[in-house]
Amino acid sequence: MQRIGDSTTTANGAKEFTQGLPGSGVDATIITVEWLNAIQREIVNVLVGAGLAVTPADDSQILKAIKAIILSSFQARTTLAGYGITDAMLSTPQAGVVGKISDILKHSIGVYASGTTDGPPASNGGLFLRMKYPGATSQVAFDIFGHVGNGYDIFGFRRVLADGSSTHRTVFHDGNFDPALKAPLANPTFTGTVTVPNVAAGTSDWRAANTAFVQTAIANLVGSSPAALDTLNELATALGNDPNFAATMTNALAGKAAKATTLAGYGITDGPPRGEVIYFPASTPPEGFLKANGALISRTTYAGLFSVIGTAFGVGNGSTTFALPDLRGEFIRGWDDSRGVNVGRGINTSELDALQGHYHSTPPGGLNFIGSGSGIGSQLTSNGTGNVGFASTGSPVSDGTNGAPRIASETRPRNVALLACIRF
Repeated sequence: MQRIGDSTTTANGAKEFTQGLPGSGVDATIITVEWLNAIQREIVNVLVGAGLAVTPADDSQILKAIKAIILSSFQARTTLAGYGITDAMLSTPQAGVVGKISDILKHSIGVYASGTTDGPPASNGGLFLRMKYPGATSQVAFDIFGHVGNGYDIFGFRRVLADGSSTHRTVFHDGNFDPALKAPLANPTFTGTVTVPNVAAGTSDWRAANTAFVQTAIANLVGSSPAALDTLNELATALGNDPNFAATMTNALAGKAAKATTLAGYGITDGPPRGEVIYFPASTPPEGFLKANGALISRTTYAGLFSVIGTAFGVGNGSTTFALPDLRGEFIRGWDDSRGVNVGRGINTSELDALQGHYHSTPPGGLNFIGSGSGIGSQLTSNGTGNVGFASTGSPVSDGTNGAPRIASETRPRNVALLACIRF
């Protein structure tokens, strides 16, 4: 990496840019070709290192290269060891048949059989999950074990001490527990008559309510709040007694337009078209418009506008850009379109200012000249009209009625300057 101070003596002592002090004879830092080329090489090397080809029209390649380089450092691995992990639980069960389960000293998945001396009671085979207590030398662990099938259905846990002794806690086995006869905790279905204790009126908590409690609560509501019942009835009527009102509203809202920032986002296709030209009373164009200043813009970014005007106002660089119309200082004229008023004009073409061809008539009694000149001659016909040529004359003067003539570099009407804009 080259600092600016490596290529010029106008940098500060830290080889950084400085704006200089011209009044004190200190120059601002000069940006050298050598430094710019070094920076360019650095950037290109980043792109090449990420496997990207330099694309002049893509301004996001540095970001893409950084992402590619980061992703390349996280290539998929198939083992924990591939990630440098050496103390993870093994996915392949370890056998505890010989000796004791407690001989396995770290977190693991294991199997036990009838020959395992410290296996759980009432089961001569199964799986266990060993979780070792913290501490590098500790042999105290917590086991969860279980087995299903062959008459040895069991699930339990135990705490294994450092000397290998343990205390089993059997949650269930096939002799004391049949899951098929138990109701699940979530959404249980009961048979027969289920009785729950009564609770005091006005209780509001998570306890189950029996029919006596509900009947009392309804009676108290009807007796003390007829207005509230009227209100509930009015709400039900307003909602059309729809028991699925929430779903009805969700479905209705699904048919509405989503929030958008453009007319097209709301499905409106007959709004102002791309390529529309407007005049705006500010120095910056409104949202959705560009200055009609002849600028070269991207064919990709402004693909919609390019599909309308193409290269009518300039081909740009011939591949990735095209030109906007340049309406600065111009008046707009309707295209003749075969009418015959402005013959020979093509759509989107320009035309210079001009005066219609004409002669000037000579007033009766001759010509009066104000000022002096030379080479003045005339060719008059018998009816007093003709051509008068001037080699040189003075400036135009007022006729005494319409004020002083205005002289400019063009022929123009009165006008107001507004910003010409084009919709993209």
